Formats: sequence, C-alpha cells, structure tokens
Amino acid sequence: MRFLGTNKKNSLEKSGGFDESTLATLGDAELVEKYRAGAEKAFTVLVQRHTGAVYSFVARYVGGGSEAEDIVQNVFVKVWKHLGRFDIQRNFRTWIFTIAKNTALDWLKKKKAITFSELHTHDDTTLFEETLAADEPLPSDVFDTSRSQEELSTALSTLSADYRAVVLLRLDSQLTFREIAEALGKPLNTVKSHYRRAVGLLDQQLSRTK
Repeated sequence: MRFLGTNKKNSLEKSGGFDESTLATLGDAELVEKYRAGAEKAFTVLVQRHTGAVYSFVARYVGGGSEAEDIVQNVFVKVWKHLGRFDIQRNFRTWIFTIAKNTALDWLKKKKAITFSELHTHDDTTLFEETLAADEPLPSDVFDTSRSQEELSTALSTLSADYRAVVLLRLDSQLTFREIAEALGKPLNTVKSHYRRAVGLLDQQLSRTK
C-alpha cells in the first residue's frame, strides 16, 4: 500500500479529507460546517469565493485607495473570529456584507469624521416608505457602462453612507432588497426608499457631468 507523503497528508487533514476543488463545489453553509469540523481549507475557499465582491463593495464605499485592502483584510479576520457563532440558517453572503459595511463605516468615522447628518437620511423618508409598494419596480441603470468609473466614484462619494451602502449592495454586489435589509438591519421598505432616493441623487449628479 502506498502512503501519503507528509505534505499531502497534512493538506488532506486540513481540508477534512476533501481536496480544495471538491470543497469549492460546496455551498457556503456546508463550508462553514466543514470548517467547524476541522477542515481549515474550507475557510480558504470561503475567502476566495467572496473576496472579490467584498473588495468591490468596500473600495466603492470608502472611495477606493489602498485602505480598501486593509479594510477587507479586517473584514475576513472578523469573519474568521466569529465563524464559530455564525447561524448557518442565515445567508452567509448577507452576513459577510453586514460585517463589510460595518467595518468600512467604522473606518470612515475614524478617518473622515463623518457628521451625524451624513450617516442618517432625512425625516421625510418615512412618508415616502409608507407609499412605496413592496414590489414596485425600481431604477437600476445607474451603473450604465457608458459612464466612467471615475464619474461613478465621484457621484457615489456625494451620497450619505446609508444611501451609498444600499446602492452598492444592490447594483454592485447584486444582493436582493430582502438580503440588503437583513445585512443593514433595516425594514425592507426603508431599503427600497433609500435606493430610489439614492438613484435619483446619483442621476442628478451624473447629469451635471454630461
């Protein structure tokens, strides 16, 4: 009988008996369970699977720059630390974006001294929410490919943190409105109204650059 080499044996032990290509076929919840059972590489697969989307969100949210890489690293450190307490009945992708948004917002508070008014939307939002049908079509052409990344980044930087998060999670990260509501801890209609208002503001801002 042939014996596994030390490196290969250790690799399989860390992956719980699964090779990385097999782990990559598993869903997020299954990977979390594998990691908890001792398959360390399951976490590596989760990181590889979500890094691109998290980085894209964070970079746009904080305005780009090398800081985004540090923030993303902190996001996955937090994910790793709290993975043992993650409720696998939840959507892992939603959970990780919750961490990403909070981590990015903490950075903005420290580095850019965001004012209270920038973190919260106007009081008249409530009236708008009450008249918004739950399944009403919402605009989604803000990230038109004819616009440059610089134009979009500049326009996004004019939005409040709340509005910017909703727009990015919807259009860039492709979360549903229900997933965004869960990620941000806000009512569904609040998320939808924030999205509509944010898109309107972006359209105004972008129209000035034409």
